[in-house]
Amino acid sequence: MLRHALTGLAQTLVLVGMTLFIVRWSLGKPLRMMAQWLRDLRTGDHSAAIKPLPPKEDLFSPLTSEVTQLASSLNAARAAAEEEARLRDAALSQWTPERLRISMQGKLNGSRLFAVSNREPYEHSGQGSDIKWSCRPADW
Repeated sequence: MLRHALTGLAQTLVLVGMTLFIVRWSLGKPLRMMAQWLRDLRTGDHSAAIKPLPPKEDLFSPLTSEVTQLASSLNAARAAAEEEARLRDAALSQWTPERLRISMQGKLNGSRLFAVSNREPYEHSGQGSDIKWSCRPADW
């Protein structure tokens, strides 16, 4: 009886060991490839190829499509931030109507913005390097 129990235990240990070996052997390389691909997407490192390619295993296809979309939006945000930093460093970071529109769209989350202004009753005009002003009544 003890001999049968030890034989069963030995067979169980061999089966568990073989199963772990097969799982590690069959999933180890694809998981390493997936991790490298994700690292390349995250860091923007494309030295291995022009565009990092996802692993070809069907097991990872749902994850691959989601991560690809996430990486493309991350790369777009990274490019915009780099452009903004470049403009700021070049002292070209002035407000333009387009930059104001984009900034307000992001902050208002789809709400409408109404700008109301009351102009001065002055008219400014440039004369050479000087700016001259004259009082003008508001047009009704």
